[in-house]
Amino acid sequence: MSSTESDERYEVVVKHYLKGVLHRATFKTTDQARAFLLARWAEFSGDPNIDCGGAIYDTHDSRKRILTLGAAAYLVDEDRADE
Repeated sequence: MSSTESDERYEVVVKHYLKGVLHRATFKTTDQARAFLLARWAEFSGDPNIDCGGAIYDTHDSRKRILTLGAAAYLVDEDRADE
């Protein structure tokens, strides 16, 4: 059985200040979402000046943000996640 987007409760968004959304994906579990976010975040580990923010949202709980990474966390504020 293939999963549908409604089965995937957790959304990961990684945004750059100038480039916008760099990564967006949905997952069934928080562990999957966290692994994806941390893997994407590792891509920036060599650049201390990166102006990015990353977050995991619970799409079944009014897009409640359950994890945020980055000094530019304002980029993934709930009201800006779809920009």
